[in-house]
Amino acid sequence: MKKNLLIILIFLMSFLPRNSFAATPARLTVLYYAPPPHGLINALTLDVWQTLAEKLSINYKIRPVNSLAEAESLLLTGQGRIIVGPLNMQPGHEKIDYLNTYIPNSTGVLVYKNFWFNIDSKLKAIIFTLLGLGVSSFVLYILIFALILWLIERKHPESNFPKTPLKGIGAAIWFSITTISTVGYGDFVPKAVISRIITGFFIIISLATLSAFIASVSSAFTTHQLTFHALSKDTFVNKPVAYLASHTDTETLILKLKAIPVAEANWQTLITDVATKKVSAAFANEILLRNALLQYHNHNVELAPTLVNEKTFAFAMRTNDPGESVINKGLFSLQTNGEISALVNRTLGSQYSTSK
Repeated sequence: MKKNLLIILIFLMSFLPRNSFAATPARLTVLYYAPPPHGLINALTLDVWQTLAEKLSINYKIRPVNSLAEAESLLLTGQGRIIVGPLNMQPGHEKIDYLNTYIPNSTGVLVYKNFWFNIDSKLKAIIFTLLGLGVSSFVLYILIFALILWLIERKHPESNFPKTPLKGIGAAIWFSITTISTVGYGDFVPKAVISRIITGFFIIISLATLSAFIASVSSAFTTHQLTFHALSKDTFVNKPVAYLASHTDTETLILKLKAIPVAEANWQTLITDVATKKVSAAFANEILLRNALLQYHNHNVELAPTLVNEKTFAFAMRTNDPGESVINKGLFSLQTNGEISALVNRTLGSQYSTSK
């Protein structure tokens, strides 16, 4: 009886999901692709793999490759199990699946620090127009109300508004300002019923007018900021945008935005050109830009709070590899636990310590 139960138990366990990597006694071969322009990211992708392999108890060996074509060839001929490196996601490949590593591969935008207010002269024109019209209209509105109020109140026997035009209208203007600002000193109070009715309408209309004015100004700022954050097609049209000469994929993106690409030899000149306004912005991988800003401090530039072409790097495995689901789940676990972000920050931090 016990023997039969043991056989049934073993049979049922065979259907349980297994870590195909841990179950394999031989060391699997990791094809490590490290293109020169992505030095920091190459190290980061390897860190992510090593962290993942440790969590999944994967026994592996690293085999460096010289090109992506070589890596794919070795993968398809069974001489490697997985390609690790800064690969672009390529959905729809017939024989290779690309696994999301959640390592950011977005393009960051480096801008002059006062970019939000300096880039758009139209915004300034709108604000100045609104201010000019709003202030002049409001002053005229107060003067008209004060004049009407004084004309009514001067005839009332109990009114404390002066009877002479200059002092009387001045007192009415003072009353208007203290009333609309909700200060209400109480030194002047309308006595006539019609004056009180007009004052009530004045308060309601004034509050509505002020609210509309403030809303218009806020809307102008918000619309401008959201337009930039969305990076509409017109944001950089016909404007010079810098990029590293070795990153040709970034040049392609700049051309798609109808901007003028300006190739830079190194990070220092790229940052300097943005700081001195020789270019309107600079495009580069977000992680590499953050690292460059740590190495070359410049208080006149900043990384804009928006990204272009948001995407992530990938690893690659043969289609239908039984270990693919294990790797996918492991990478997703690293992301949800915040370990990918921690590795990015740790990599940047170690680079910063080294540069110092």
